[in-house]
Formats: sequence, C-alpha cells, structure tokens
Amino acid sequence: MKLQLKSPANRDRKEKTCGRCGMQHPPNKCLAYGKRCNICNKNNHYARCCKVQIPKQSSVHTVDEDDTEELYVAAVTDNKTGGKDWIMTLKVNDTLMKVKLDTGAQVNGISEAEFERIRPRPKMHATSVKVSGYSGSEIPVKGKCMVKVTHKDK
Repeated sequence: MKLQLKSPANRDRKEKTCGRCGMQHPPNKCLAYGKRCNICNKNNHYARCCKVQIPKQSSVHTVDEDDTEELYVAAVTDNKTGGKDWIMTLKVNDTLMKVKLDTGAQVNGISEAEFERIRPRPKMHATSVKVSGYSGSEIPVKGKCMVKVTHKDK
C-alpha cells in the first residue's frame, strides 16, 4: 500500500476563478472546454466570460400588431451609461442578449446591430406603427419580427 502525502503548500493552495467558465476548478477540468459561446460563437468559453463587447442599443423596434397605431415610449437609454437596474441576460432565439426589462412597455426595441446578432435571424416585416418618446419626438422603426425569448430555459 502506498501513501501519498500532500505538501502544506499544495494543501493550502486555493483554486482561482476560471476565465473560461467563471467557476473554480482544478486546472484542465474546465466544463467550457469544447463548448461554443452564445455571444461570439467561438469555442472553449461560456457567454458569461466572453470578452466581446455587446453593442449599445439604438433603433430597431419590434411590435406585435401591424395596425396603424401610435405607441408611447417613456425612456430610451444607452446601457453603457444608464443604470444597471433591471438589466438581464435573456436568450433571444438561440442568442444571449443583455436587455433592460420594462414590464409596462407597449413596445420592445433593439438596435440594428443587436438584430443582426440574433441566430437564427428572424424575418423582419414592414409595420406602420409609429413610436414616440415622452417629448413627442418620433423614434424611427425599421420593422417588426417574432422571436422566442427565454430566461433560464423557461
């Protein structure tokens, strides 16, 4: 029978947080190895550890009606300068996206750059809906689309 004794240096060593999966584990035991990132589509890291910056939101809006209608938007903010409250990562189709939740909104919108990231890409349809901010200024609308939105697989 062989006994292996660990030296005090090895026994007291703490594992560091992994930059690929965000968890602590022994070297060469990363669960993200071989997995594809939902943000940049590169291998060997999870989206939560992705180094790619998510573009700021600006002008593509989606709606669920096609009637000529006017909708009111209380606020449009830039996530890079706005508050971090109510910001969540949601899965839009098969793409993880950071979004600001607004349960009272009549319309949800994303930037053109964010729309281009969605995989599979939804078909954009023309709409006659007009969207305006609290000051009455019109917000340009490129179109509308249907997407599947999930949070924690629900």
